[in-house]
Amino acid sequence: MPRKDDDSFNEVTGLFQELNNVKKESLRGGRGLQPRGPQKRDRDKTKKPKRAGKKTTFAQERKYQMLKLIKSGRTLREAKALTKALAVGLTPEYLAKKDQRDLLSLEGGIDRLTRTRGQQTDLLKVRFGPRASFPLKKEEFLARWLMNQKQKGIDWKRDGNLVGKGSKPASSRPGSSEGKIAQTRVIGAARTLKDFKRLVKTLQDLQRRYGKGDAKALKEAMKSLKKTLRAN
Repeated sequence: MPRKDDDSFNEVTGLFQELNNVKKESLRGGRGLQPRGPQKRDRDKTKKPKRAGKKTTFAQERKYQMLKLIKSGRTLREAKALTKALAVGLTPEYLAKKDQRDLLSLEGGIDRLTRTRGQQTDLLKVRFGPRASFPLKKEEFLARWLMNQKQKGIDWKRDGNLVGKGSKPASSRPGSSEGKIAQTRVIGAARTLKDFKRLVKTLQDLQRRYGKGDAKALKEAMKSLKKTLRAN
């Protein structure tokens, strides 16, 4: 038979064990005893691959370059940088449809006058309106025309301060240009277009009546045409 002292010792040991379990459960927020086996935090240690970011779109890239070129001051000293900024500002997002049509009509009419000013018979066919087709995107075409440059596509490859310091170029974030690019203002295009239309009509009337127009007046009008550009 076990002794009475041994029973008392076992009871005290059991009591201490129960107290320890209660203490552990209290420290763990009442969630019971520590579970056996691998814990969740151990199972989740495997790193998940990062999701690839969204690829920069062509429109985002152009806006990024415009803002960077203007902020760095390159548009004030480099024709290439100003042409890029103009092309972005002349997109339908920032240029009113009427302003675009006025500019395209001016370019189209002046181009026809330039090609036919020495041929009086063709003067009757001259009209001020956009071309039937364009060799480039309209915004790039207008930017080249306003800059008096040859009509060829704009190279949007990054250069100078547009190139990131790391091995990979910094990609533009969607919406990062929101509120930073204002609407493009076109001043005087509608009035100039109206004046040219009136002049051509007068010359056409003279040709119909007298068989010839005033080429000198036409040349003077062409010389008076000035294009002022500003990106800020």
